[in-house]
Amino acid sequence: MKVRSFRVRAVDAPLRRPLATGGGFVRSAPLVLLDLETDEGITGSSYVFCYTRLALAPVAKLVANLEEAVRGSVAAPFEI
Repeated sequence: MKVRSFRVRAVDAPLRRPLATGGGFVRSAPLVLLDLETDEGITGSSYVFCYTRLALAPVAKLVANLEEAVRGSVAAPFEI
């Protein structure tokens, strides 16, 4: 089974109840969502939590750029 493609999306998911921290309230979860599709039709999903919305676009671009490096590789996360 080999990696065929990535689908990357940056989302800022609002939290139903803000999380109170020492630095203030966390009102949303900035996430980069990733779907990795294989040549056998299996899709794996994961996410990267970003500590700030400012990091969403750069982190999403970084993850998207990894597709070129792993496309065609055996879908073995620890080896990749």
